[in-house]
Order: sequence, then structure tokens, then C-alpha cells
Amino acid sequence: MLTPVSLAEGRVQAAPAVVSSVGGEQHKGEKSGLREGREPGLIRRVRGARMDVKQVLEELMAIPEQRSPVASVYLDTRRTDQHERHAVRLLVEDSIRGALKSTGRGLFDELKATFDPIEQYVEALLRQRIDEWATGVALFSCAPGKLFRVVRTRLPFEPMQFVLDPRPQVLPLAKTVLSVPPLILAAVDSEGALIFEASGGIVDVAAQLDQRFPGRHSMGGWSQANWERHIERILDRNLEHSAQPLVRMADLIQDAVIILAGHHQLLNDFERFLPQRVLERVAARIPYRKYLADREGELREDLITEAWVKFDEVLRERMLAERDVALAEAAREGIGVEGTKGVLLALNEGRIHKLFLDPTWYATGWECTNCEAVGEADHEDCPYCASELRAVDLREKVVRRAIRKGAEIAFLPADERLPEGLGMAALLRHRRTFATAPTLGNVPLEEQ
Repeated sequence: MLTPVSLAEGRVQAAPAVVSSVGGEQHKGEKSGLREGREPGLIRRVRGARMDVKQVLEELMAIPEQRSPVASVYLDTRRTDQHERHAVRLLVEDSIRGALKSTGRGLFDELKATFDPIEQYVEALLRQRIDEWATGVALFSCAPGKLFRVVRTRLPFEPMQFVLDPRPQVLPLAKTVLSVPPLILAAVDSEGALIFEASGGIVDVAAQLDQRFPGRHSMGGWSQANWERHIERILDRNLEHSAQPLVRMADLIQDAVIILAGHHQLLNDFERFLPQRVLERVAARIPYRKYLADREGELREDLITEAWVKFDEVLRERMLAERDVALAEAAREGIGVEGTKGVLLALNEGRIHKLFLDPTWYATGWECTNCEAVGEADHEDCPYCASELRAVDLREKVVRRAIRKGAEIAFLPADERLPEGLGMAALLRHRRTFATAPTLGNVPLEEQ
């Protein structure tokens, strides 16, 4: 389940600016938000938080094995009280102390240099000197490899981990971030709209529209009843203008889940201005009867929390429906496959569209040192290129391989496991053909 998080740790303030476009440029009067190292959440047009994380993943996966271990640290940094801050500090200090105590004299100085920036960053983080908004932080450090990378997100990493390995461990990062598609939340009233984008665990205001609307009392009543027809025209104009940036954002972020918030009747009118391609992607509507008129005040965190909970429900429902389709397709030998052997074969052939991982599945197997194919059966050499093999944790390597092959990944919740013994299932891009079936000699690979 997604962990509902606020727009910022504490409050998010809307900047006194009107954003009338969702393009990448910054408009006159628009106050830019700040992400890395500074408080985010101000009015801004942001695109690509999720893409940034995916790019970071690809960069981390491209790092070759280092002769000195890479430290991969995943932290839950919500820090709601002193005890939780102490738990973060204790994990880091104990892990570093244990690693230095068990290392040989030759690697001690290198490891100490690797750990120093981690200790400094965590101390500054817990003292709230930097990145106060982040509720999840991943650190990757290797002094000899000149690597120190920080990934900040609003999705906490649970459980926290401190891992030493020749390469960065990316599984927790992929599991926390990549399994959550972008969300577009449009909160609409008669005077305009606020449109939020939640992507890669970061929530930002993507567009804000303020329109004049006559005749509203401070308590929300109507006046000037004889202007009813005129008021309807103004309302339609405002709703049409509010729909335009949402349509552009939806077209730009094709895989985003769309949620609308507002008064029931107002949303009915608003949807008249949305094209069918956008309406088909609206996953939920949230009743929201309060006006958004105070554009310069605090944004309502209860709206974001409610949208996040609804988002969680939508994702879970979709994931389980797709899992059932994959199992049904596998049963009829269609565009689905189940079980470790079949999934690994399809993964190596680049045929997987979406991979489903059972939360309890872990296995050891092999990885080719040349083509990076993975498998669990005993082989002396790689069945694809005859290169040398090495023993690996398959779960980590399968995720790496799936990302590189452009497959989507779904980490199933703990209470929705695959049938006993399967471990993995997948929806395929296409069925297996003779042309895609690898062989070793004259014998099909799957028969060896």
C-alpha cells in the first residue's frame, strides 16, 4: 500500500503567481519551486520527476563492479519524533561500525572514505539542515569509484537498509518508485483550478488558474440572480479554460492516472470540456466542496491525502486485474507466462511487457558476465553467448534486467501472492516464435 504523505513536511505554501500554461517555460510573475536541496512545492511547472528517477536508476545500473564495495543506504526519513530520528542514526552508525570492524587493513581507509559523506549527510538531514521535505532518502557511495549520489523522494523506504556490494543495489529504489505511475490531480471550482502532478514520489503544483467569477458572497451563496444566464456563460468559460492545461498535461504524460476533485455538479459541467481520450483516463472523482479561492494561502493537505488514498485503491485494483489476466493468458498459452523458468526465458528474449513479482519470492541463480542474461538452471557457460557465469541473487538481477528491457514492474502486495510456487508471472508483448527462441547447438534452450 502507498504511504499517504503530505505535500511538504508541515505545510506547502502556494506562491502568489498565476500559471496559465503547462509548458516547460517559466512565465513572467511565476515563482519557481526548488527541488534538490531546498524546499519544494511552490508554484511551478515541473515535468519528469519520475523520468529523473528512472534516469538515476539507469545510471546506477550502468556502474560496473567496483573493487571496493559500494554502500547502498535506504532510509525512512519521516522523523515524526526523536525516537525515529535516533533509529535512522543508529542504523547508519551500527552498519558503518560493523563494516569497518570486519574489513581488512588494506580496505579500511577506502571504506572509511566511502562512509564519511554518508555520515555527514545523514547528520545534516536529521538536524533538519537539508532536505527537510524528503520522507525517503537513498544514498549510494564509493570513494574509489568517485560515487556519491542522493535520491530524495516523498515515498519512504521500508524497511531501511544498509548494503555493501560490488555494485549499487537498486531493487528497493525500483520497488518504491517505479511501481507507482504518475498522478494528475485536478481540483476545480467556479473560479479556476489547481492541477497537481505526483511523480516519482514528489508532489508539485503543475498549473494554477485564477478566473473572475461575479456574484459570490463570502459564504459561497449566489447574488444577482437576474444575471443567471450571464453567470452560466462565465462559468462555462472558466471551466473551459481550466480544462485546457489538464488536457495538455494528460497528453504529455500518457501513463498518468487522472483524479478530479470538486463539487459533483461542477465536475459534471467540467467534464463537458474534456475530450474523450482524457475522460477515459479519469480513474476517480473526489467530492470537494470547499472553494479554492485563497490561492495565496495554504493548500489543503486533506485533499492531497484523500487523493493519495484513492490513488492507492486504483493502482491496487489495476495491478490485481492485470495479474489475473497474465495468469489466465499463461494458462491458455497466450500472451502470458508464469513461473520462474518461463518468465526468465521471456525476460532474456525481451518479450515481457509487465512483470509481476511475488513479495516472498527470492532465489539464487546465474548471470552472464557478458550479455547479462539470467537463469536458475545449472549451466557451465551462458546458453546465449557461451560466456562465463556467476552466481547472483535473482530478484535483484531480474529487476535490473526488466528495467533495461523496458518492461513495467509490479511488486505485488503481501496479501495478494501468486499461486504457490510460481514466484513470478508476466504479460508479454507477443507470443514466442521460432525466430525469438534461442538455442545452444541444435537443441532449444528450454529443453536443455
